Amino acid sequence: MIDQKVDVLVIGETLMIDHGDGESGGGAGAQVARAAALLGKQVGLLTCLSEDNRGRRLRSWLADAGVQVHRSLISHTPRAEWGNDIEASPGPQVWRFAARRLPMAGIIHVTSLPAGVYPASHDVLGLFAANKGKSLRSVAILSRYLLALRKEAILTIIAASDVVITDRVALEWLYPDRAIEDAVALLLNHRAGIVFVVDQSAAWVFTESLSIPVLLHETQQKRRGVHQEAVIGHLLDEMITRGFSAQGGRRALLTADPKTLRSILKCSIRAAAAAVTTG
Repeated sequence: MIDQKVDVLVIGETLMIDHGDGESGGGAGAQVARAAALLGKQVGLLTCLSEDNRGRRLRSWLADAGVQVHRSLISHTPRAEWGNDIEASPGPQVWRFAARRLPMAGIIHVTSLPAGVYPASHDVLGLFAANKGKSLRSVAILSRYLLALRKEAILTIIAASDVVITDRVALEWLYPDRAIEDAVALLLNHRAGIVFVVDQSAAWVFTESLSIPVLLHETQQKRRGVHQEAVIGHLLDEMITRGFSAQGGRRALLTADPKTLRSILKCSIRAAAAAVTTG
C-alpha cells in the first residue's frame, strides 16, 4: 500500500520485458517510478499486477527501489519484446481506482496507457479534479503506445494537466501535418503550463513565454540509448527539488525563467544518460 502522502504518485503500467536471453522489469509507469524512487523521493505507483510468478518478481523489483505499490489485480503479467515498439503496448488492462482513497502527492504523473484507455482516463480526471491546486499534474504521451490509445481521451487529460511530456512522433499523431512548434502551441492552448519534448537524440522545452523551441541537448546514439522514462523520472525529481510541486503549482512553471527550465532538462538528460552508462 501507499503512504498517505508521497512526493510523486505515478499511474502507469508494469510489465515484463523479454530480452531474448532473459527477462527484466519494464513498463513506462514502473520505470518512471523506479527512477524517481532511486533518487530518494517518496514514490507511489498505481498499476496493474498479477499474482503469477512474473507479477511477484515485479513487485520485488519495485520494492527493492523503494517504490510503494497500489495495484489493480489482473489475471496474468503482460510481456513485451525488447525493442519492439508495437508489442510494447500490453493492451487493455483493468484500470479502476477510487481517487478519494489515493494519497496526496506533490506531483501526480500519468503515463500513456492509463491516460488514453477508458475507463482509466475518467478516473485520472477524477484524481486530477480532487487534487486541483494541491498537486502538479503531469502526463507523458510517448509514441510507442499510440496504437492502444484514444486521441480524444489523451486531449482531455492534456487539458487538465500542468505538464506535458511527449516526443515528436506522438506530436505528429496528435496533430498531423503540423510543425513541432505549431503542435506544441496547440498543446499550450489546451492550458498545459509547460511542454517537454524528449527524444533519444534531442530535447526541447516550451512555455507560454517561450514562443520558439530551445534546443537543449544532442547526443550520439549509445548502444541502448537514453530511456525516455528515465529522463521523465529525473524531470519529476528536478521539478520537486526546485519547488515546482504542490506549493508552486502551475504558476511557478509559467513564471520560471528560461535558464531555469533549460537547466532542469539538461540535468535530467545528463543524469539519465549517466544511469544508462553505469547501469
